Amino acid sequence: METHNETTLAIVESHKNAALEHQEAAKAHLEAMKYHAGGKELEANESAKAAIEFSEKAAVYDKEVAKHHGL
Repeated sequence: METHNETTLAIVESHKNAALEHQEAAKAHLEAMKYHAGGKELEANESAKAAIEFSEKAAVYDKEVAKHHGL
């Protein structure tokens, strides 16, 4: 990517970080689903807990993105 504008770089970084945290949350949700289907409730709970943590991190970046875009 060709840009030297610090504001643009910050926006891009926020988008990237939000996407990565959302991706990890989605993986954890899918893992929890798999454990639930297999009757492994303790593992499902741990995966669900991880999904929540990733989602909370993603929300922080989502707020940064919204701020950058004036939303």
